[in-house]
Amino acid sequence: MKVQAVVVNYQSSDYVRACLNSLALAGIDRVSVVDNYSTAHERLAIEEVIRQSPIEAAFTPLEENIGFGAGVNRGFAALGSTPEDLVWIVNPDAEVNSDALSSLAGRIVDGDADIVSPLILTGSRAQPVVWFGGGSIIESEGRTKHVHFGERLDGLTGLTPADFLTGAAPMMRSRVFDQMGGFREDLFLYWEDADFSRRAAAAGLRLAVDLDAHIWHAVGGSGDRSGKSAVYYYHMQRNRMLVAAPWTSRWNLLLGRGLKETLKLSLRPLKEPQARLVKLKSGFRGLRDGFRRSR
Repeated sequence: MKVQAVVVNYQSSDYVRACLNSLALAGIDRVSVVDNYSTAHERLAIEEVIRQSPIEAAFTPLEENIGFGAGVNRGFAALGSTPEDLVWIVNPDAEVNSDALSSLAGRIVDGDADIVSPLILTGSRAQPVVWFGGGSIIESEGRTKHVHFGERLDGLTGLTPADFLTGAAPMMRSRVFDQMGGFREDLFLYWEDADFSRRAAAAGLRLAVDLDAHIWHAVGGSGDRSGKSAVYYYHMQRNRMLVAAPWTSRWNLLLGRGLKETLKLSLRPLKEPQARLVKLKSGFRGLRDGFRRSR
């Protein structure tokens, strides 16, 4: 049994270098890096990172940006893993603690969980706070909830069940990823983890968070440096409709119990430091397109 990782790059080659170094220290056997094309300069930069990788790396350069979920699927295919191998999907702007891999792998090998996420930290390296320590899906409202968000590490230990795992760092056996058919590719970005988590739970798979395994995540590190991007608002609105409407109804998400979350997402661009109107319009376009397509 090997433990292999999948990393999808998009304009984040500097982060990928640190990510691969941390994976090497943790003991990863092999990594598959997919580059969603952005610029010629970024392509050269990520190729140099791969050449200097401290661990064996399969590199899949794409001619266009096909999105996160599709990128993970391509990276998984490039691994050539056996059914019992462990596969760790890791965000490019994440760095894993040296003992995180062994702790996560132990949870799966010992039969404690089928899909497991580490405790994900962000903020100051000296005094980090929790970004993800478990989650749940509120189907009737069309939203996901992070538990322990913003908390310090004090007292967080052990394995905790979850019905939602973020796509930032889940680990599972190769056969589990195959069983689930990978991530949905029509979403491009955002909500593919909620969709995957719900399908996995419906299939009887056990999801959990290992609070003893830590990684640090530069939240938004590979995104727009001027706050959330217009792309973020479009796909958050559209994909929420596409993924969550079958759980309840599109009208419930728009005007019923999901109204509060709809308004929250719709008005959030007004708090952005830049391009508020552009982002506001992008979010409403996403809401419109998602509502139409979820009929």
